[in-house]
Amino acid sequence: LIDRGQLLGTVLGLVSNHFLLARRKRHFYRRLQKALGDQPTPLTALRADELTAYYRTLEQQLLTRWDAPLVNDFFAMIFYGVLRKLVMQWCGDLAGTLQNDLLTGEGGMISAEPAQRVCALAQLVADDAEFVALLQRGERAAIERALARRSQFAEGYHTYLEKFGDRCADELKLESPTLQDDPLPLLRSIGHLAGQVKPSSAPKMNAGGQTVRLLAEQRVQGALRGKPLQQLIFGWVLKHARRCVRDRENLRFERTHVFGLARQIFVELGRRFYALDLLQEPRDIFYLEVAEILGFVEGTTTCTDLRGLVEVRKSEFARFAQMAPPAARFSTRGIVHQGNFFQPDHLPAADPAELNGRPFARDELHGIGCCPGVVRGRARVVTNPATARLVAGDILVAERTDPSWIMIMPAAAGLLVARGSLLSHAAIVSRELGIPSIVSLTGLTDWLTDGEWVEMDGSTGVVRKVGEGERETGRQGATT
Repeated sequence: LIDRGQLLGTVLGLVSNHFLLARRKRHFYRRLQKALGDQPTPLTALRADELTAYYRTLEQQLLTRWDAPLVNDFFAMIFYGVLRKLVMQWCGDLAGTLQNDLLTGEGGMISAEPAQRVCALAQLVADDAEFVALLQRGERAAIERALARRSQFAEGYHTYLEKFGDRCADELKLESPTLQDDPLPLLRSIGHLAGQVKPSSAPKMNAGGQTVRLLAEQRVQGALRGKPLQQLIFGWVLKHARRCVRDRENLRFERTHVFGLARQIFVELGRRFYALDLLQEPRDIFYLEVAEILGFVEGTTTCTDLRGLVEVRKSEFARFAQMAPPAARFSTRGIVHQGNFFQPDHLPAADPAELNGRPFARDELHGIGCCPGVVRGRARVVTNPATARLVAGDILVAERTDPSWIMIMPAAAGLLVARGSLLSHAAIVSRELGIPSIVSLTGLTDWLTDGEWVEMDGSTGVVRKVGEGERETGRQGATT
């Protein structure tokens, strides 16, 4: 009886959270606008104690009240899972990929806007060979001087930085330099893309995605013809799946704004500490814990030797940088940081006939298809999107991605990622942009080397290596 009561309470909680989700999102956005709108301008005009108080306010209003994004993420997983079951049971999609096609080209997703803006900026200067070369290889100062003669490009560039300047690699690490700190990766991406764009042709980022979406909807209509109840249920689930997946990305972008503001506060505190000779460098502030920084200003810290703390942390950081990355799964015993190496106890024997739990040929790898399309091209294994250069037809290969990778995605004919899920950033954005993609390719960057030719199928999730003979018969970057 107790278990039934708890189950009933859980069901009622889910139902109420679902119907209150739209209201939660509205309240969250209002709270966000109020907190960001109350920002003292500029931060340089505030004393250290005022900066600390401002951070406390920001933390109270937003950083510890992240209810709407969390609840939305939960329902995004629920509706996506239900949609996948429905397309398999009601629409005969045995491969379980039709739901991805239905979520392609949704529109209104902020995460796709940076790629669209980069394409638009590249289009503006594609016929200016001298400036394109400067963007590709020039110094930042020289590029910024040249902007004075290109007002339309300069306006679009500064608007991009104003809106997306807080996006960077590892953007949830406060110590990560942003595009506001160093916009050169953005300028390089625009320059490399401009070198591939024909001045007479405007890029259409999601034209392929809209076609895939339309064909998927027609397939569903055909499968559910004459079944009004199933049509009603399917339409309701699809509507909420699309909305939750879209809002998942949009709400995460707002998180970037909040973390960006917190980063600015600590950068300014670092300058103050440096000016008082408390730190060797302003950015040494990021080797201190939040409680240590705030506590030093407020008088509650137990250690006032900030330089000494920084030296200890720098030494440990250097040691960690030399260690192998921890395994995806490992076990520890006793004192966690004593005698444990954070690696598997037993390395599994390599089996050339199986990887990722599925059988595969020696030259074939299986993952999770996220956006349909068959592409054949040269694999470009990228570890740092800020320095990557792709040419037309290249397939982007990465161990993992984050929002900073969006600047180079428009140049890719396809996307392969070792980690991730159907609701990861790479999967959602690639669907929005209409770029064929596969994620969860375990062992990808060990199996594939930079420059190898591969063929990928974004529907089935299969990647296979292509021999020299096949390259001549296939077209680089060909998509079907």
